Amino acid sequence: MNLGNTKGFTLIELMIVVAIIAILAAIAYPSYTQYKQKVSRAEVKAEMMIIAGDLQKYKAVKGGYLINNTPMTLADLGRSMTVKYPSQGTVFYEMTLENVTRNGWTLVATPQNSQSSTGMVALNHRGEKCWVKGAAVCSLSSTSSWDE
Repeated sequence: MNLGNTKGFTLIELMIVVAIIAILAAIAYPSYTQYKQKVSRAEVKAEMMIIAGDLQKYKAVKGGYLINNTPMTLADLGRSMTVKYPSQGTVFYEMTLENVTRNGWTLVATPQNSQSSTGMVALNHRGEKCWVKGAAVCSLSSTSSWDE
C-alpha cells in the first residue's frame, strides 16, 4: 500500500489542533470576562459622576436635598427610582440614592448578573468613593477610592 500521494491531515494532527485551541480558550475566556467586568464598572462610575453633577445642580436650585422635609429621590432628577445600568439589555448595576439628608447623599451601585461578584460601588456628596473587590458593603471615607 502506497501512502505517498495521500493528502490531508491525520486524526492525531487534528486532535493536537483541537487541544491547542481548547488550551487557548481556557486561558483567554477568563481574561475576557474580567475585562468586560472592568469596563462595565468603569462605565457605571462615569454614570455615577454624571448623576452626582445633577444632584449638585439640584441642591444649587432647591437649596438642599430635602423637599418639605422629605428626602429627594432619583425620580426628582427625571430618572427612575432605581437606575439600571445599562438601561437596555442585561443589567450589570442598579443605582440607588441612599442616606439623603438636607446636605448629603450616598449613591450606591449594586452589581447584578455577571457583575454580582465584583463588589458594590459607592459615591457620596463629599466626593468620597468606594469600591472593594467582591465586597457587598463599602465604607466611604477620605481614604477610600475606586482604585483596584
